[in-house]
Amino acid sequence: PSAGIVGTKWKIVDELLVYNGVKSALQFIRQSHHPEIKVIRNRRNALDIVISRDKHKLSKNQGNVISAHCEKGDKECLGKHLNASKAMNLPTKNLLSNLKRISQQEDGVDRYLQEMGIPHVSVSYERLYSGDETALAEWRRVFEFIGTGPTDNLT
Repeated sequence: PSAGIVGTKWKIVDELLVYNGVKSALQFIRQSHHPEIKVIRNRRNALDIVISRDKHKLSKNQGNVISAHCEKGDKECLGKHLNASKAMNLPTKNLLSNLKRISQQEDGVDRYLQEMGIPHVSVSYERLYSGDETALAEWRRVFEFIGTGPTDNLT
């Protein structure tokens, strides 16, 4: 309750917004005014989602399960991820339809937040970490939205 910023990540699935827990959480956010709760929505590249899912599926099928994320400096974990990426062949049969479906799901979440009146800003992982002026502009949007943090002289 006394935290200034709290983070969570919801994986987008077709039925995400029909779960009562999700609706209840979003209604709570909408009704919170003291303090106001704001949502920073980090949209992920649809192709990155497909590649990530296939990489983990391949890993599980080979019985060489790798963790979804590596700790900083964990060279063994990073090596497993690199090897999994090298052994991967991305199926193209349904690629376009999968990309379209994922994009529609992401758009649906944005629409839902808008319709519910949830204070939010949508940002892109690729823009946040692009390493150029685009990244600075994206981070500036985040800080201006939450009303704290640096907004000038970002480097």
